[in-house]
Amino acid sequence: ASSMEGLHFRSIQQRDIEEVIALHEKLFPVHYNRRFFEDLLLPEEFYTLLCFSQDLLLIGIITVRTKPENLLGCDCWGFIPKEAYIATLGVAEGWRKRGIAAYLVKRAGEAMEGRCEWISLHVKLLNRDAVSFYHRQNFEVKRVLSNYYRIANRPYDALFLRKRLQPERSPSILVRLVEVMYHWFSYGQTKAVLDV
Repeated sequence: ASSMEGLHFRSIQQRDIEEVIALHEKLFPVHYNRRFFEDLLLPEEFYTLLCFSQDLLLIGIITVRTKPENLLGCDCWGFIPKEAYIATLGVAEGWRKRGIAAYLVKRAGEAMEGRCEWISLHVKLLNRDAVSFYHRQNFEVKRVLSNYYRIANRPYDALFLRKRLQPERSPSILVRLVEVMYHWFSYGQTKAVLDV
């Protein structure tokens, strides 16, 4: 029998918000405000997939920001490749090592394929299990960010990982220049510091 047998996957609904908040509080050292969870209901901004056990307990979640965000506040007339961003991915204790997280990432990638060229995320450098997991999912380390996270008042470095969802296109020099500038401003110059 498959380890996925009996599990149920579906999109988030309004009635799930409190359970999603509770699962995030158990899984992550970072505190998310209520607005984050309410925004998960907006399909133009987030792709959110939930995993439930046979007993209908929420045991896994992936949240992917789909709305392009950059310093210019636009998609720059298509010059900047659209990039989906995995905001959170987690599976409840006791349900790990069954392929649930890999399945959630696979489904998110499939959902983003026609909309985005890349899917990316940040992960704490010291979280070796997570780094190894993403490597197995074919994500590549693109850069190390010093002091990206602040957890329990301590700074932690992060890795920025990325996976291509669409075949590589041959960009013109102008497109390449815009891409380089976008990523420099988005990831090189500014960094979010998350406080717990």
